[in-house]
Amino acid sequence: MEELLAYAISKGINILGLSATMPGVEELSNWIKAELLIKSQWRPVPLERHYHLLSEFVGIKSDEDKTLGKLWDALWQLSKKDEKVILFVPQKRLGWQLLELADKEKVGVMNQTLPFEKTEEREPEIAFHNADVPKEEREAIEKEFREGNLRFLIATQTLAYGVNLPADRVLILVKMFKNRKWTCIPDELDILQMEGRVGRLGLKEKGYSHILIQGGKKKCWRTLYKEHS
Repeated sequence: MEELLAYAISKGINILGLSATMPGVEELSNWIKAELLIKSQWRPVPLERHYHLLSEFVGIKSDEDKTLGKLWDALWQLSKKDEKVILFVPQKRLGWQLLELADKEKVGVMNQTLPFEKTEEREPEIAFHNADVPKEEREAIEKEFREGNLRFLIATQTLAYGVNLPADRVLILVKMFKNRKWTCIPDELDILQMEGRVGRLGLKEKGYSHILIQGGKKKCWRTLYKEHS
């Protein structure tokens, strides 16, 4: 891509660059000597974003650091019965633990390739989508969620890129850290990609995003990303 741009610049070829989410746009704009840089927060379908401290939700006694139970509570508290919901987690281990908890809570699990044994087969309501799931099984999960046969989908950030799975609501676990300044996992670019799964044009009039903050406060997030204040 760099070579193509360099060639276009050297030959005086006009360049029109478009990106939904891209970091460092000012630097790139300067490099290609852009005459005009337009930034916009506009979306064809409005996105309603909410912030929550993970500590606001109820944990379970068997969960030592309370993350698992609080995420499970958030999933049910923040979603409506007729919605398709994606919960993004930063670690596959956490996703598998949530799926095992779902099985213990008698919620039907679609996945067949599992690091644990199901208590019994039930009508699927939830699945976990990640790179370790076999391709055929992953495609079956995508199909069932796309067609509305799965209510909940747990996913790692790989689902945020290049997979068309429209949802009504997305929950994103954001872990915040402070060394000299606040940082978070996932970063803003990944979060925007995750939010791109909801509020798809022609399907819904509005999308809903819930940022679940762990390890910081709401004001820390707004300090980190002032444009979202």
